[in-house]
Amino acid sequence: MRAAFKLLANYAPVFAIVGLATAIGAALVRHFELSEVIMVYLLGIIAVSVGYGRGPALLASTLSVALFDFCFVPPYYTFRVADTRFIFTFAVMFIVGLVISRLSGEVKRQAERALRAEKEALRCAARF
Repeated sequence: MRAAFKLLANYAPVFAIVGLATAIGAALVRHFELSEVIMVYLLGIIAVSVGYGRGPALLASTLSVALFDFCFVPPYYTFRVADTRFIFTFAVMFIVGLVISRLSGEVKRQAERALRAEKEALRCAARF
């Protein structure tokens, strides 16, 4: 039961963050290009990756690409794509999301290792 709660606690915020990115994108699309909307989604992926880890970031990448297609790419509100150039955009968007999740996960692991090493050094120094 505890594992299921932890899983839900890590994955549930993904839907809220990607939903917020979609809402912000809907407000921006009237005044900006689609590339700026993509940047909002990537910012959401960064937030998920840093806050919740690699698995949720992969889900955020997938949802971001799907919602970007559904909401912002003609024909709207379908998963069909009229302009095949968007397929490349989707692929790049997803790959960038994967890279972001990997890099932020690595930075988080390095920070945890450095903290453990620092605590160990302080313990050793305290013995003298």
